[in-house]
Amino acid sequence: MADLTGVDIEAQFAHAPDVLGSEVCGELVLLDSKNWNYVELDDIGSRIWELLKEPRTLSALVAELIREFAVNEELCRVDTEAFLLDSIKNGIVISREASFREAATG
Repeated sequence: MADLTGVDIEAQFAHAPDVLGSEVCGELVLLDSKNWNYVELDDIGSRIWELLKEPRTLSALVAELIREFAVNEELCRVDTEAFLLDSIKNGIVISREASFREAATG
């Protein structure tokens, strides 16, 4: 389960279903069509977004990012977790557990 103090290391994260994306002036811009929040992503955020086309855990994201970029594992984990938490708050990313919980109570 994801919460605003950290992410469950076993949770899988993916795009929220109502998010639209487009490249604008070289940056990826995402729009949550449910609440009209929009987010601009830099290169790393865009890469994480691309990786989240399929559900992935925090650990899988970090492993891929440190493979692709010259980055310290701990710093990558902290920054990726912050990205996920912010993205969940903005409605552009969901955790697999959160979507199941909403379906069960909705």
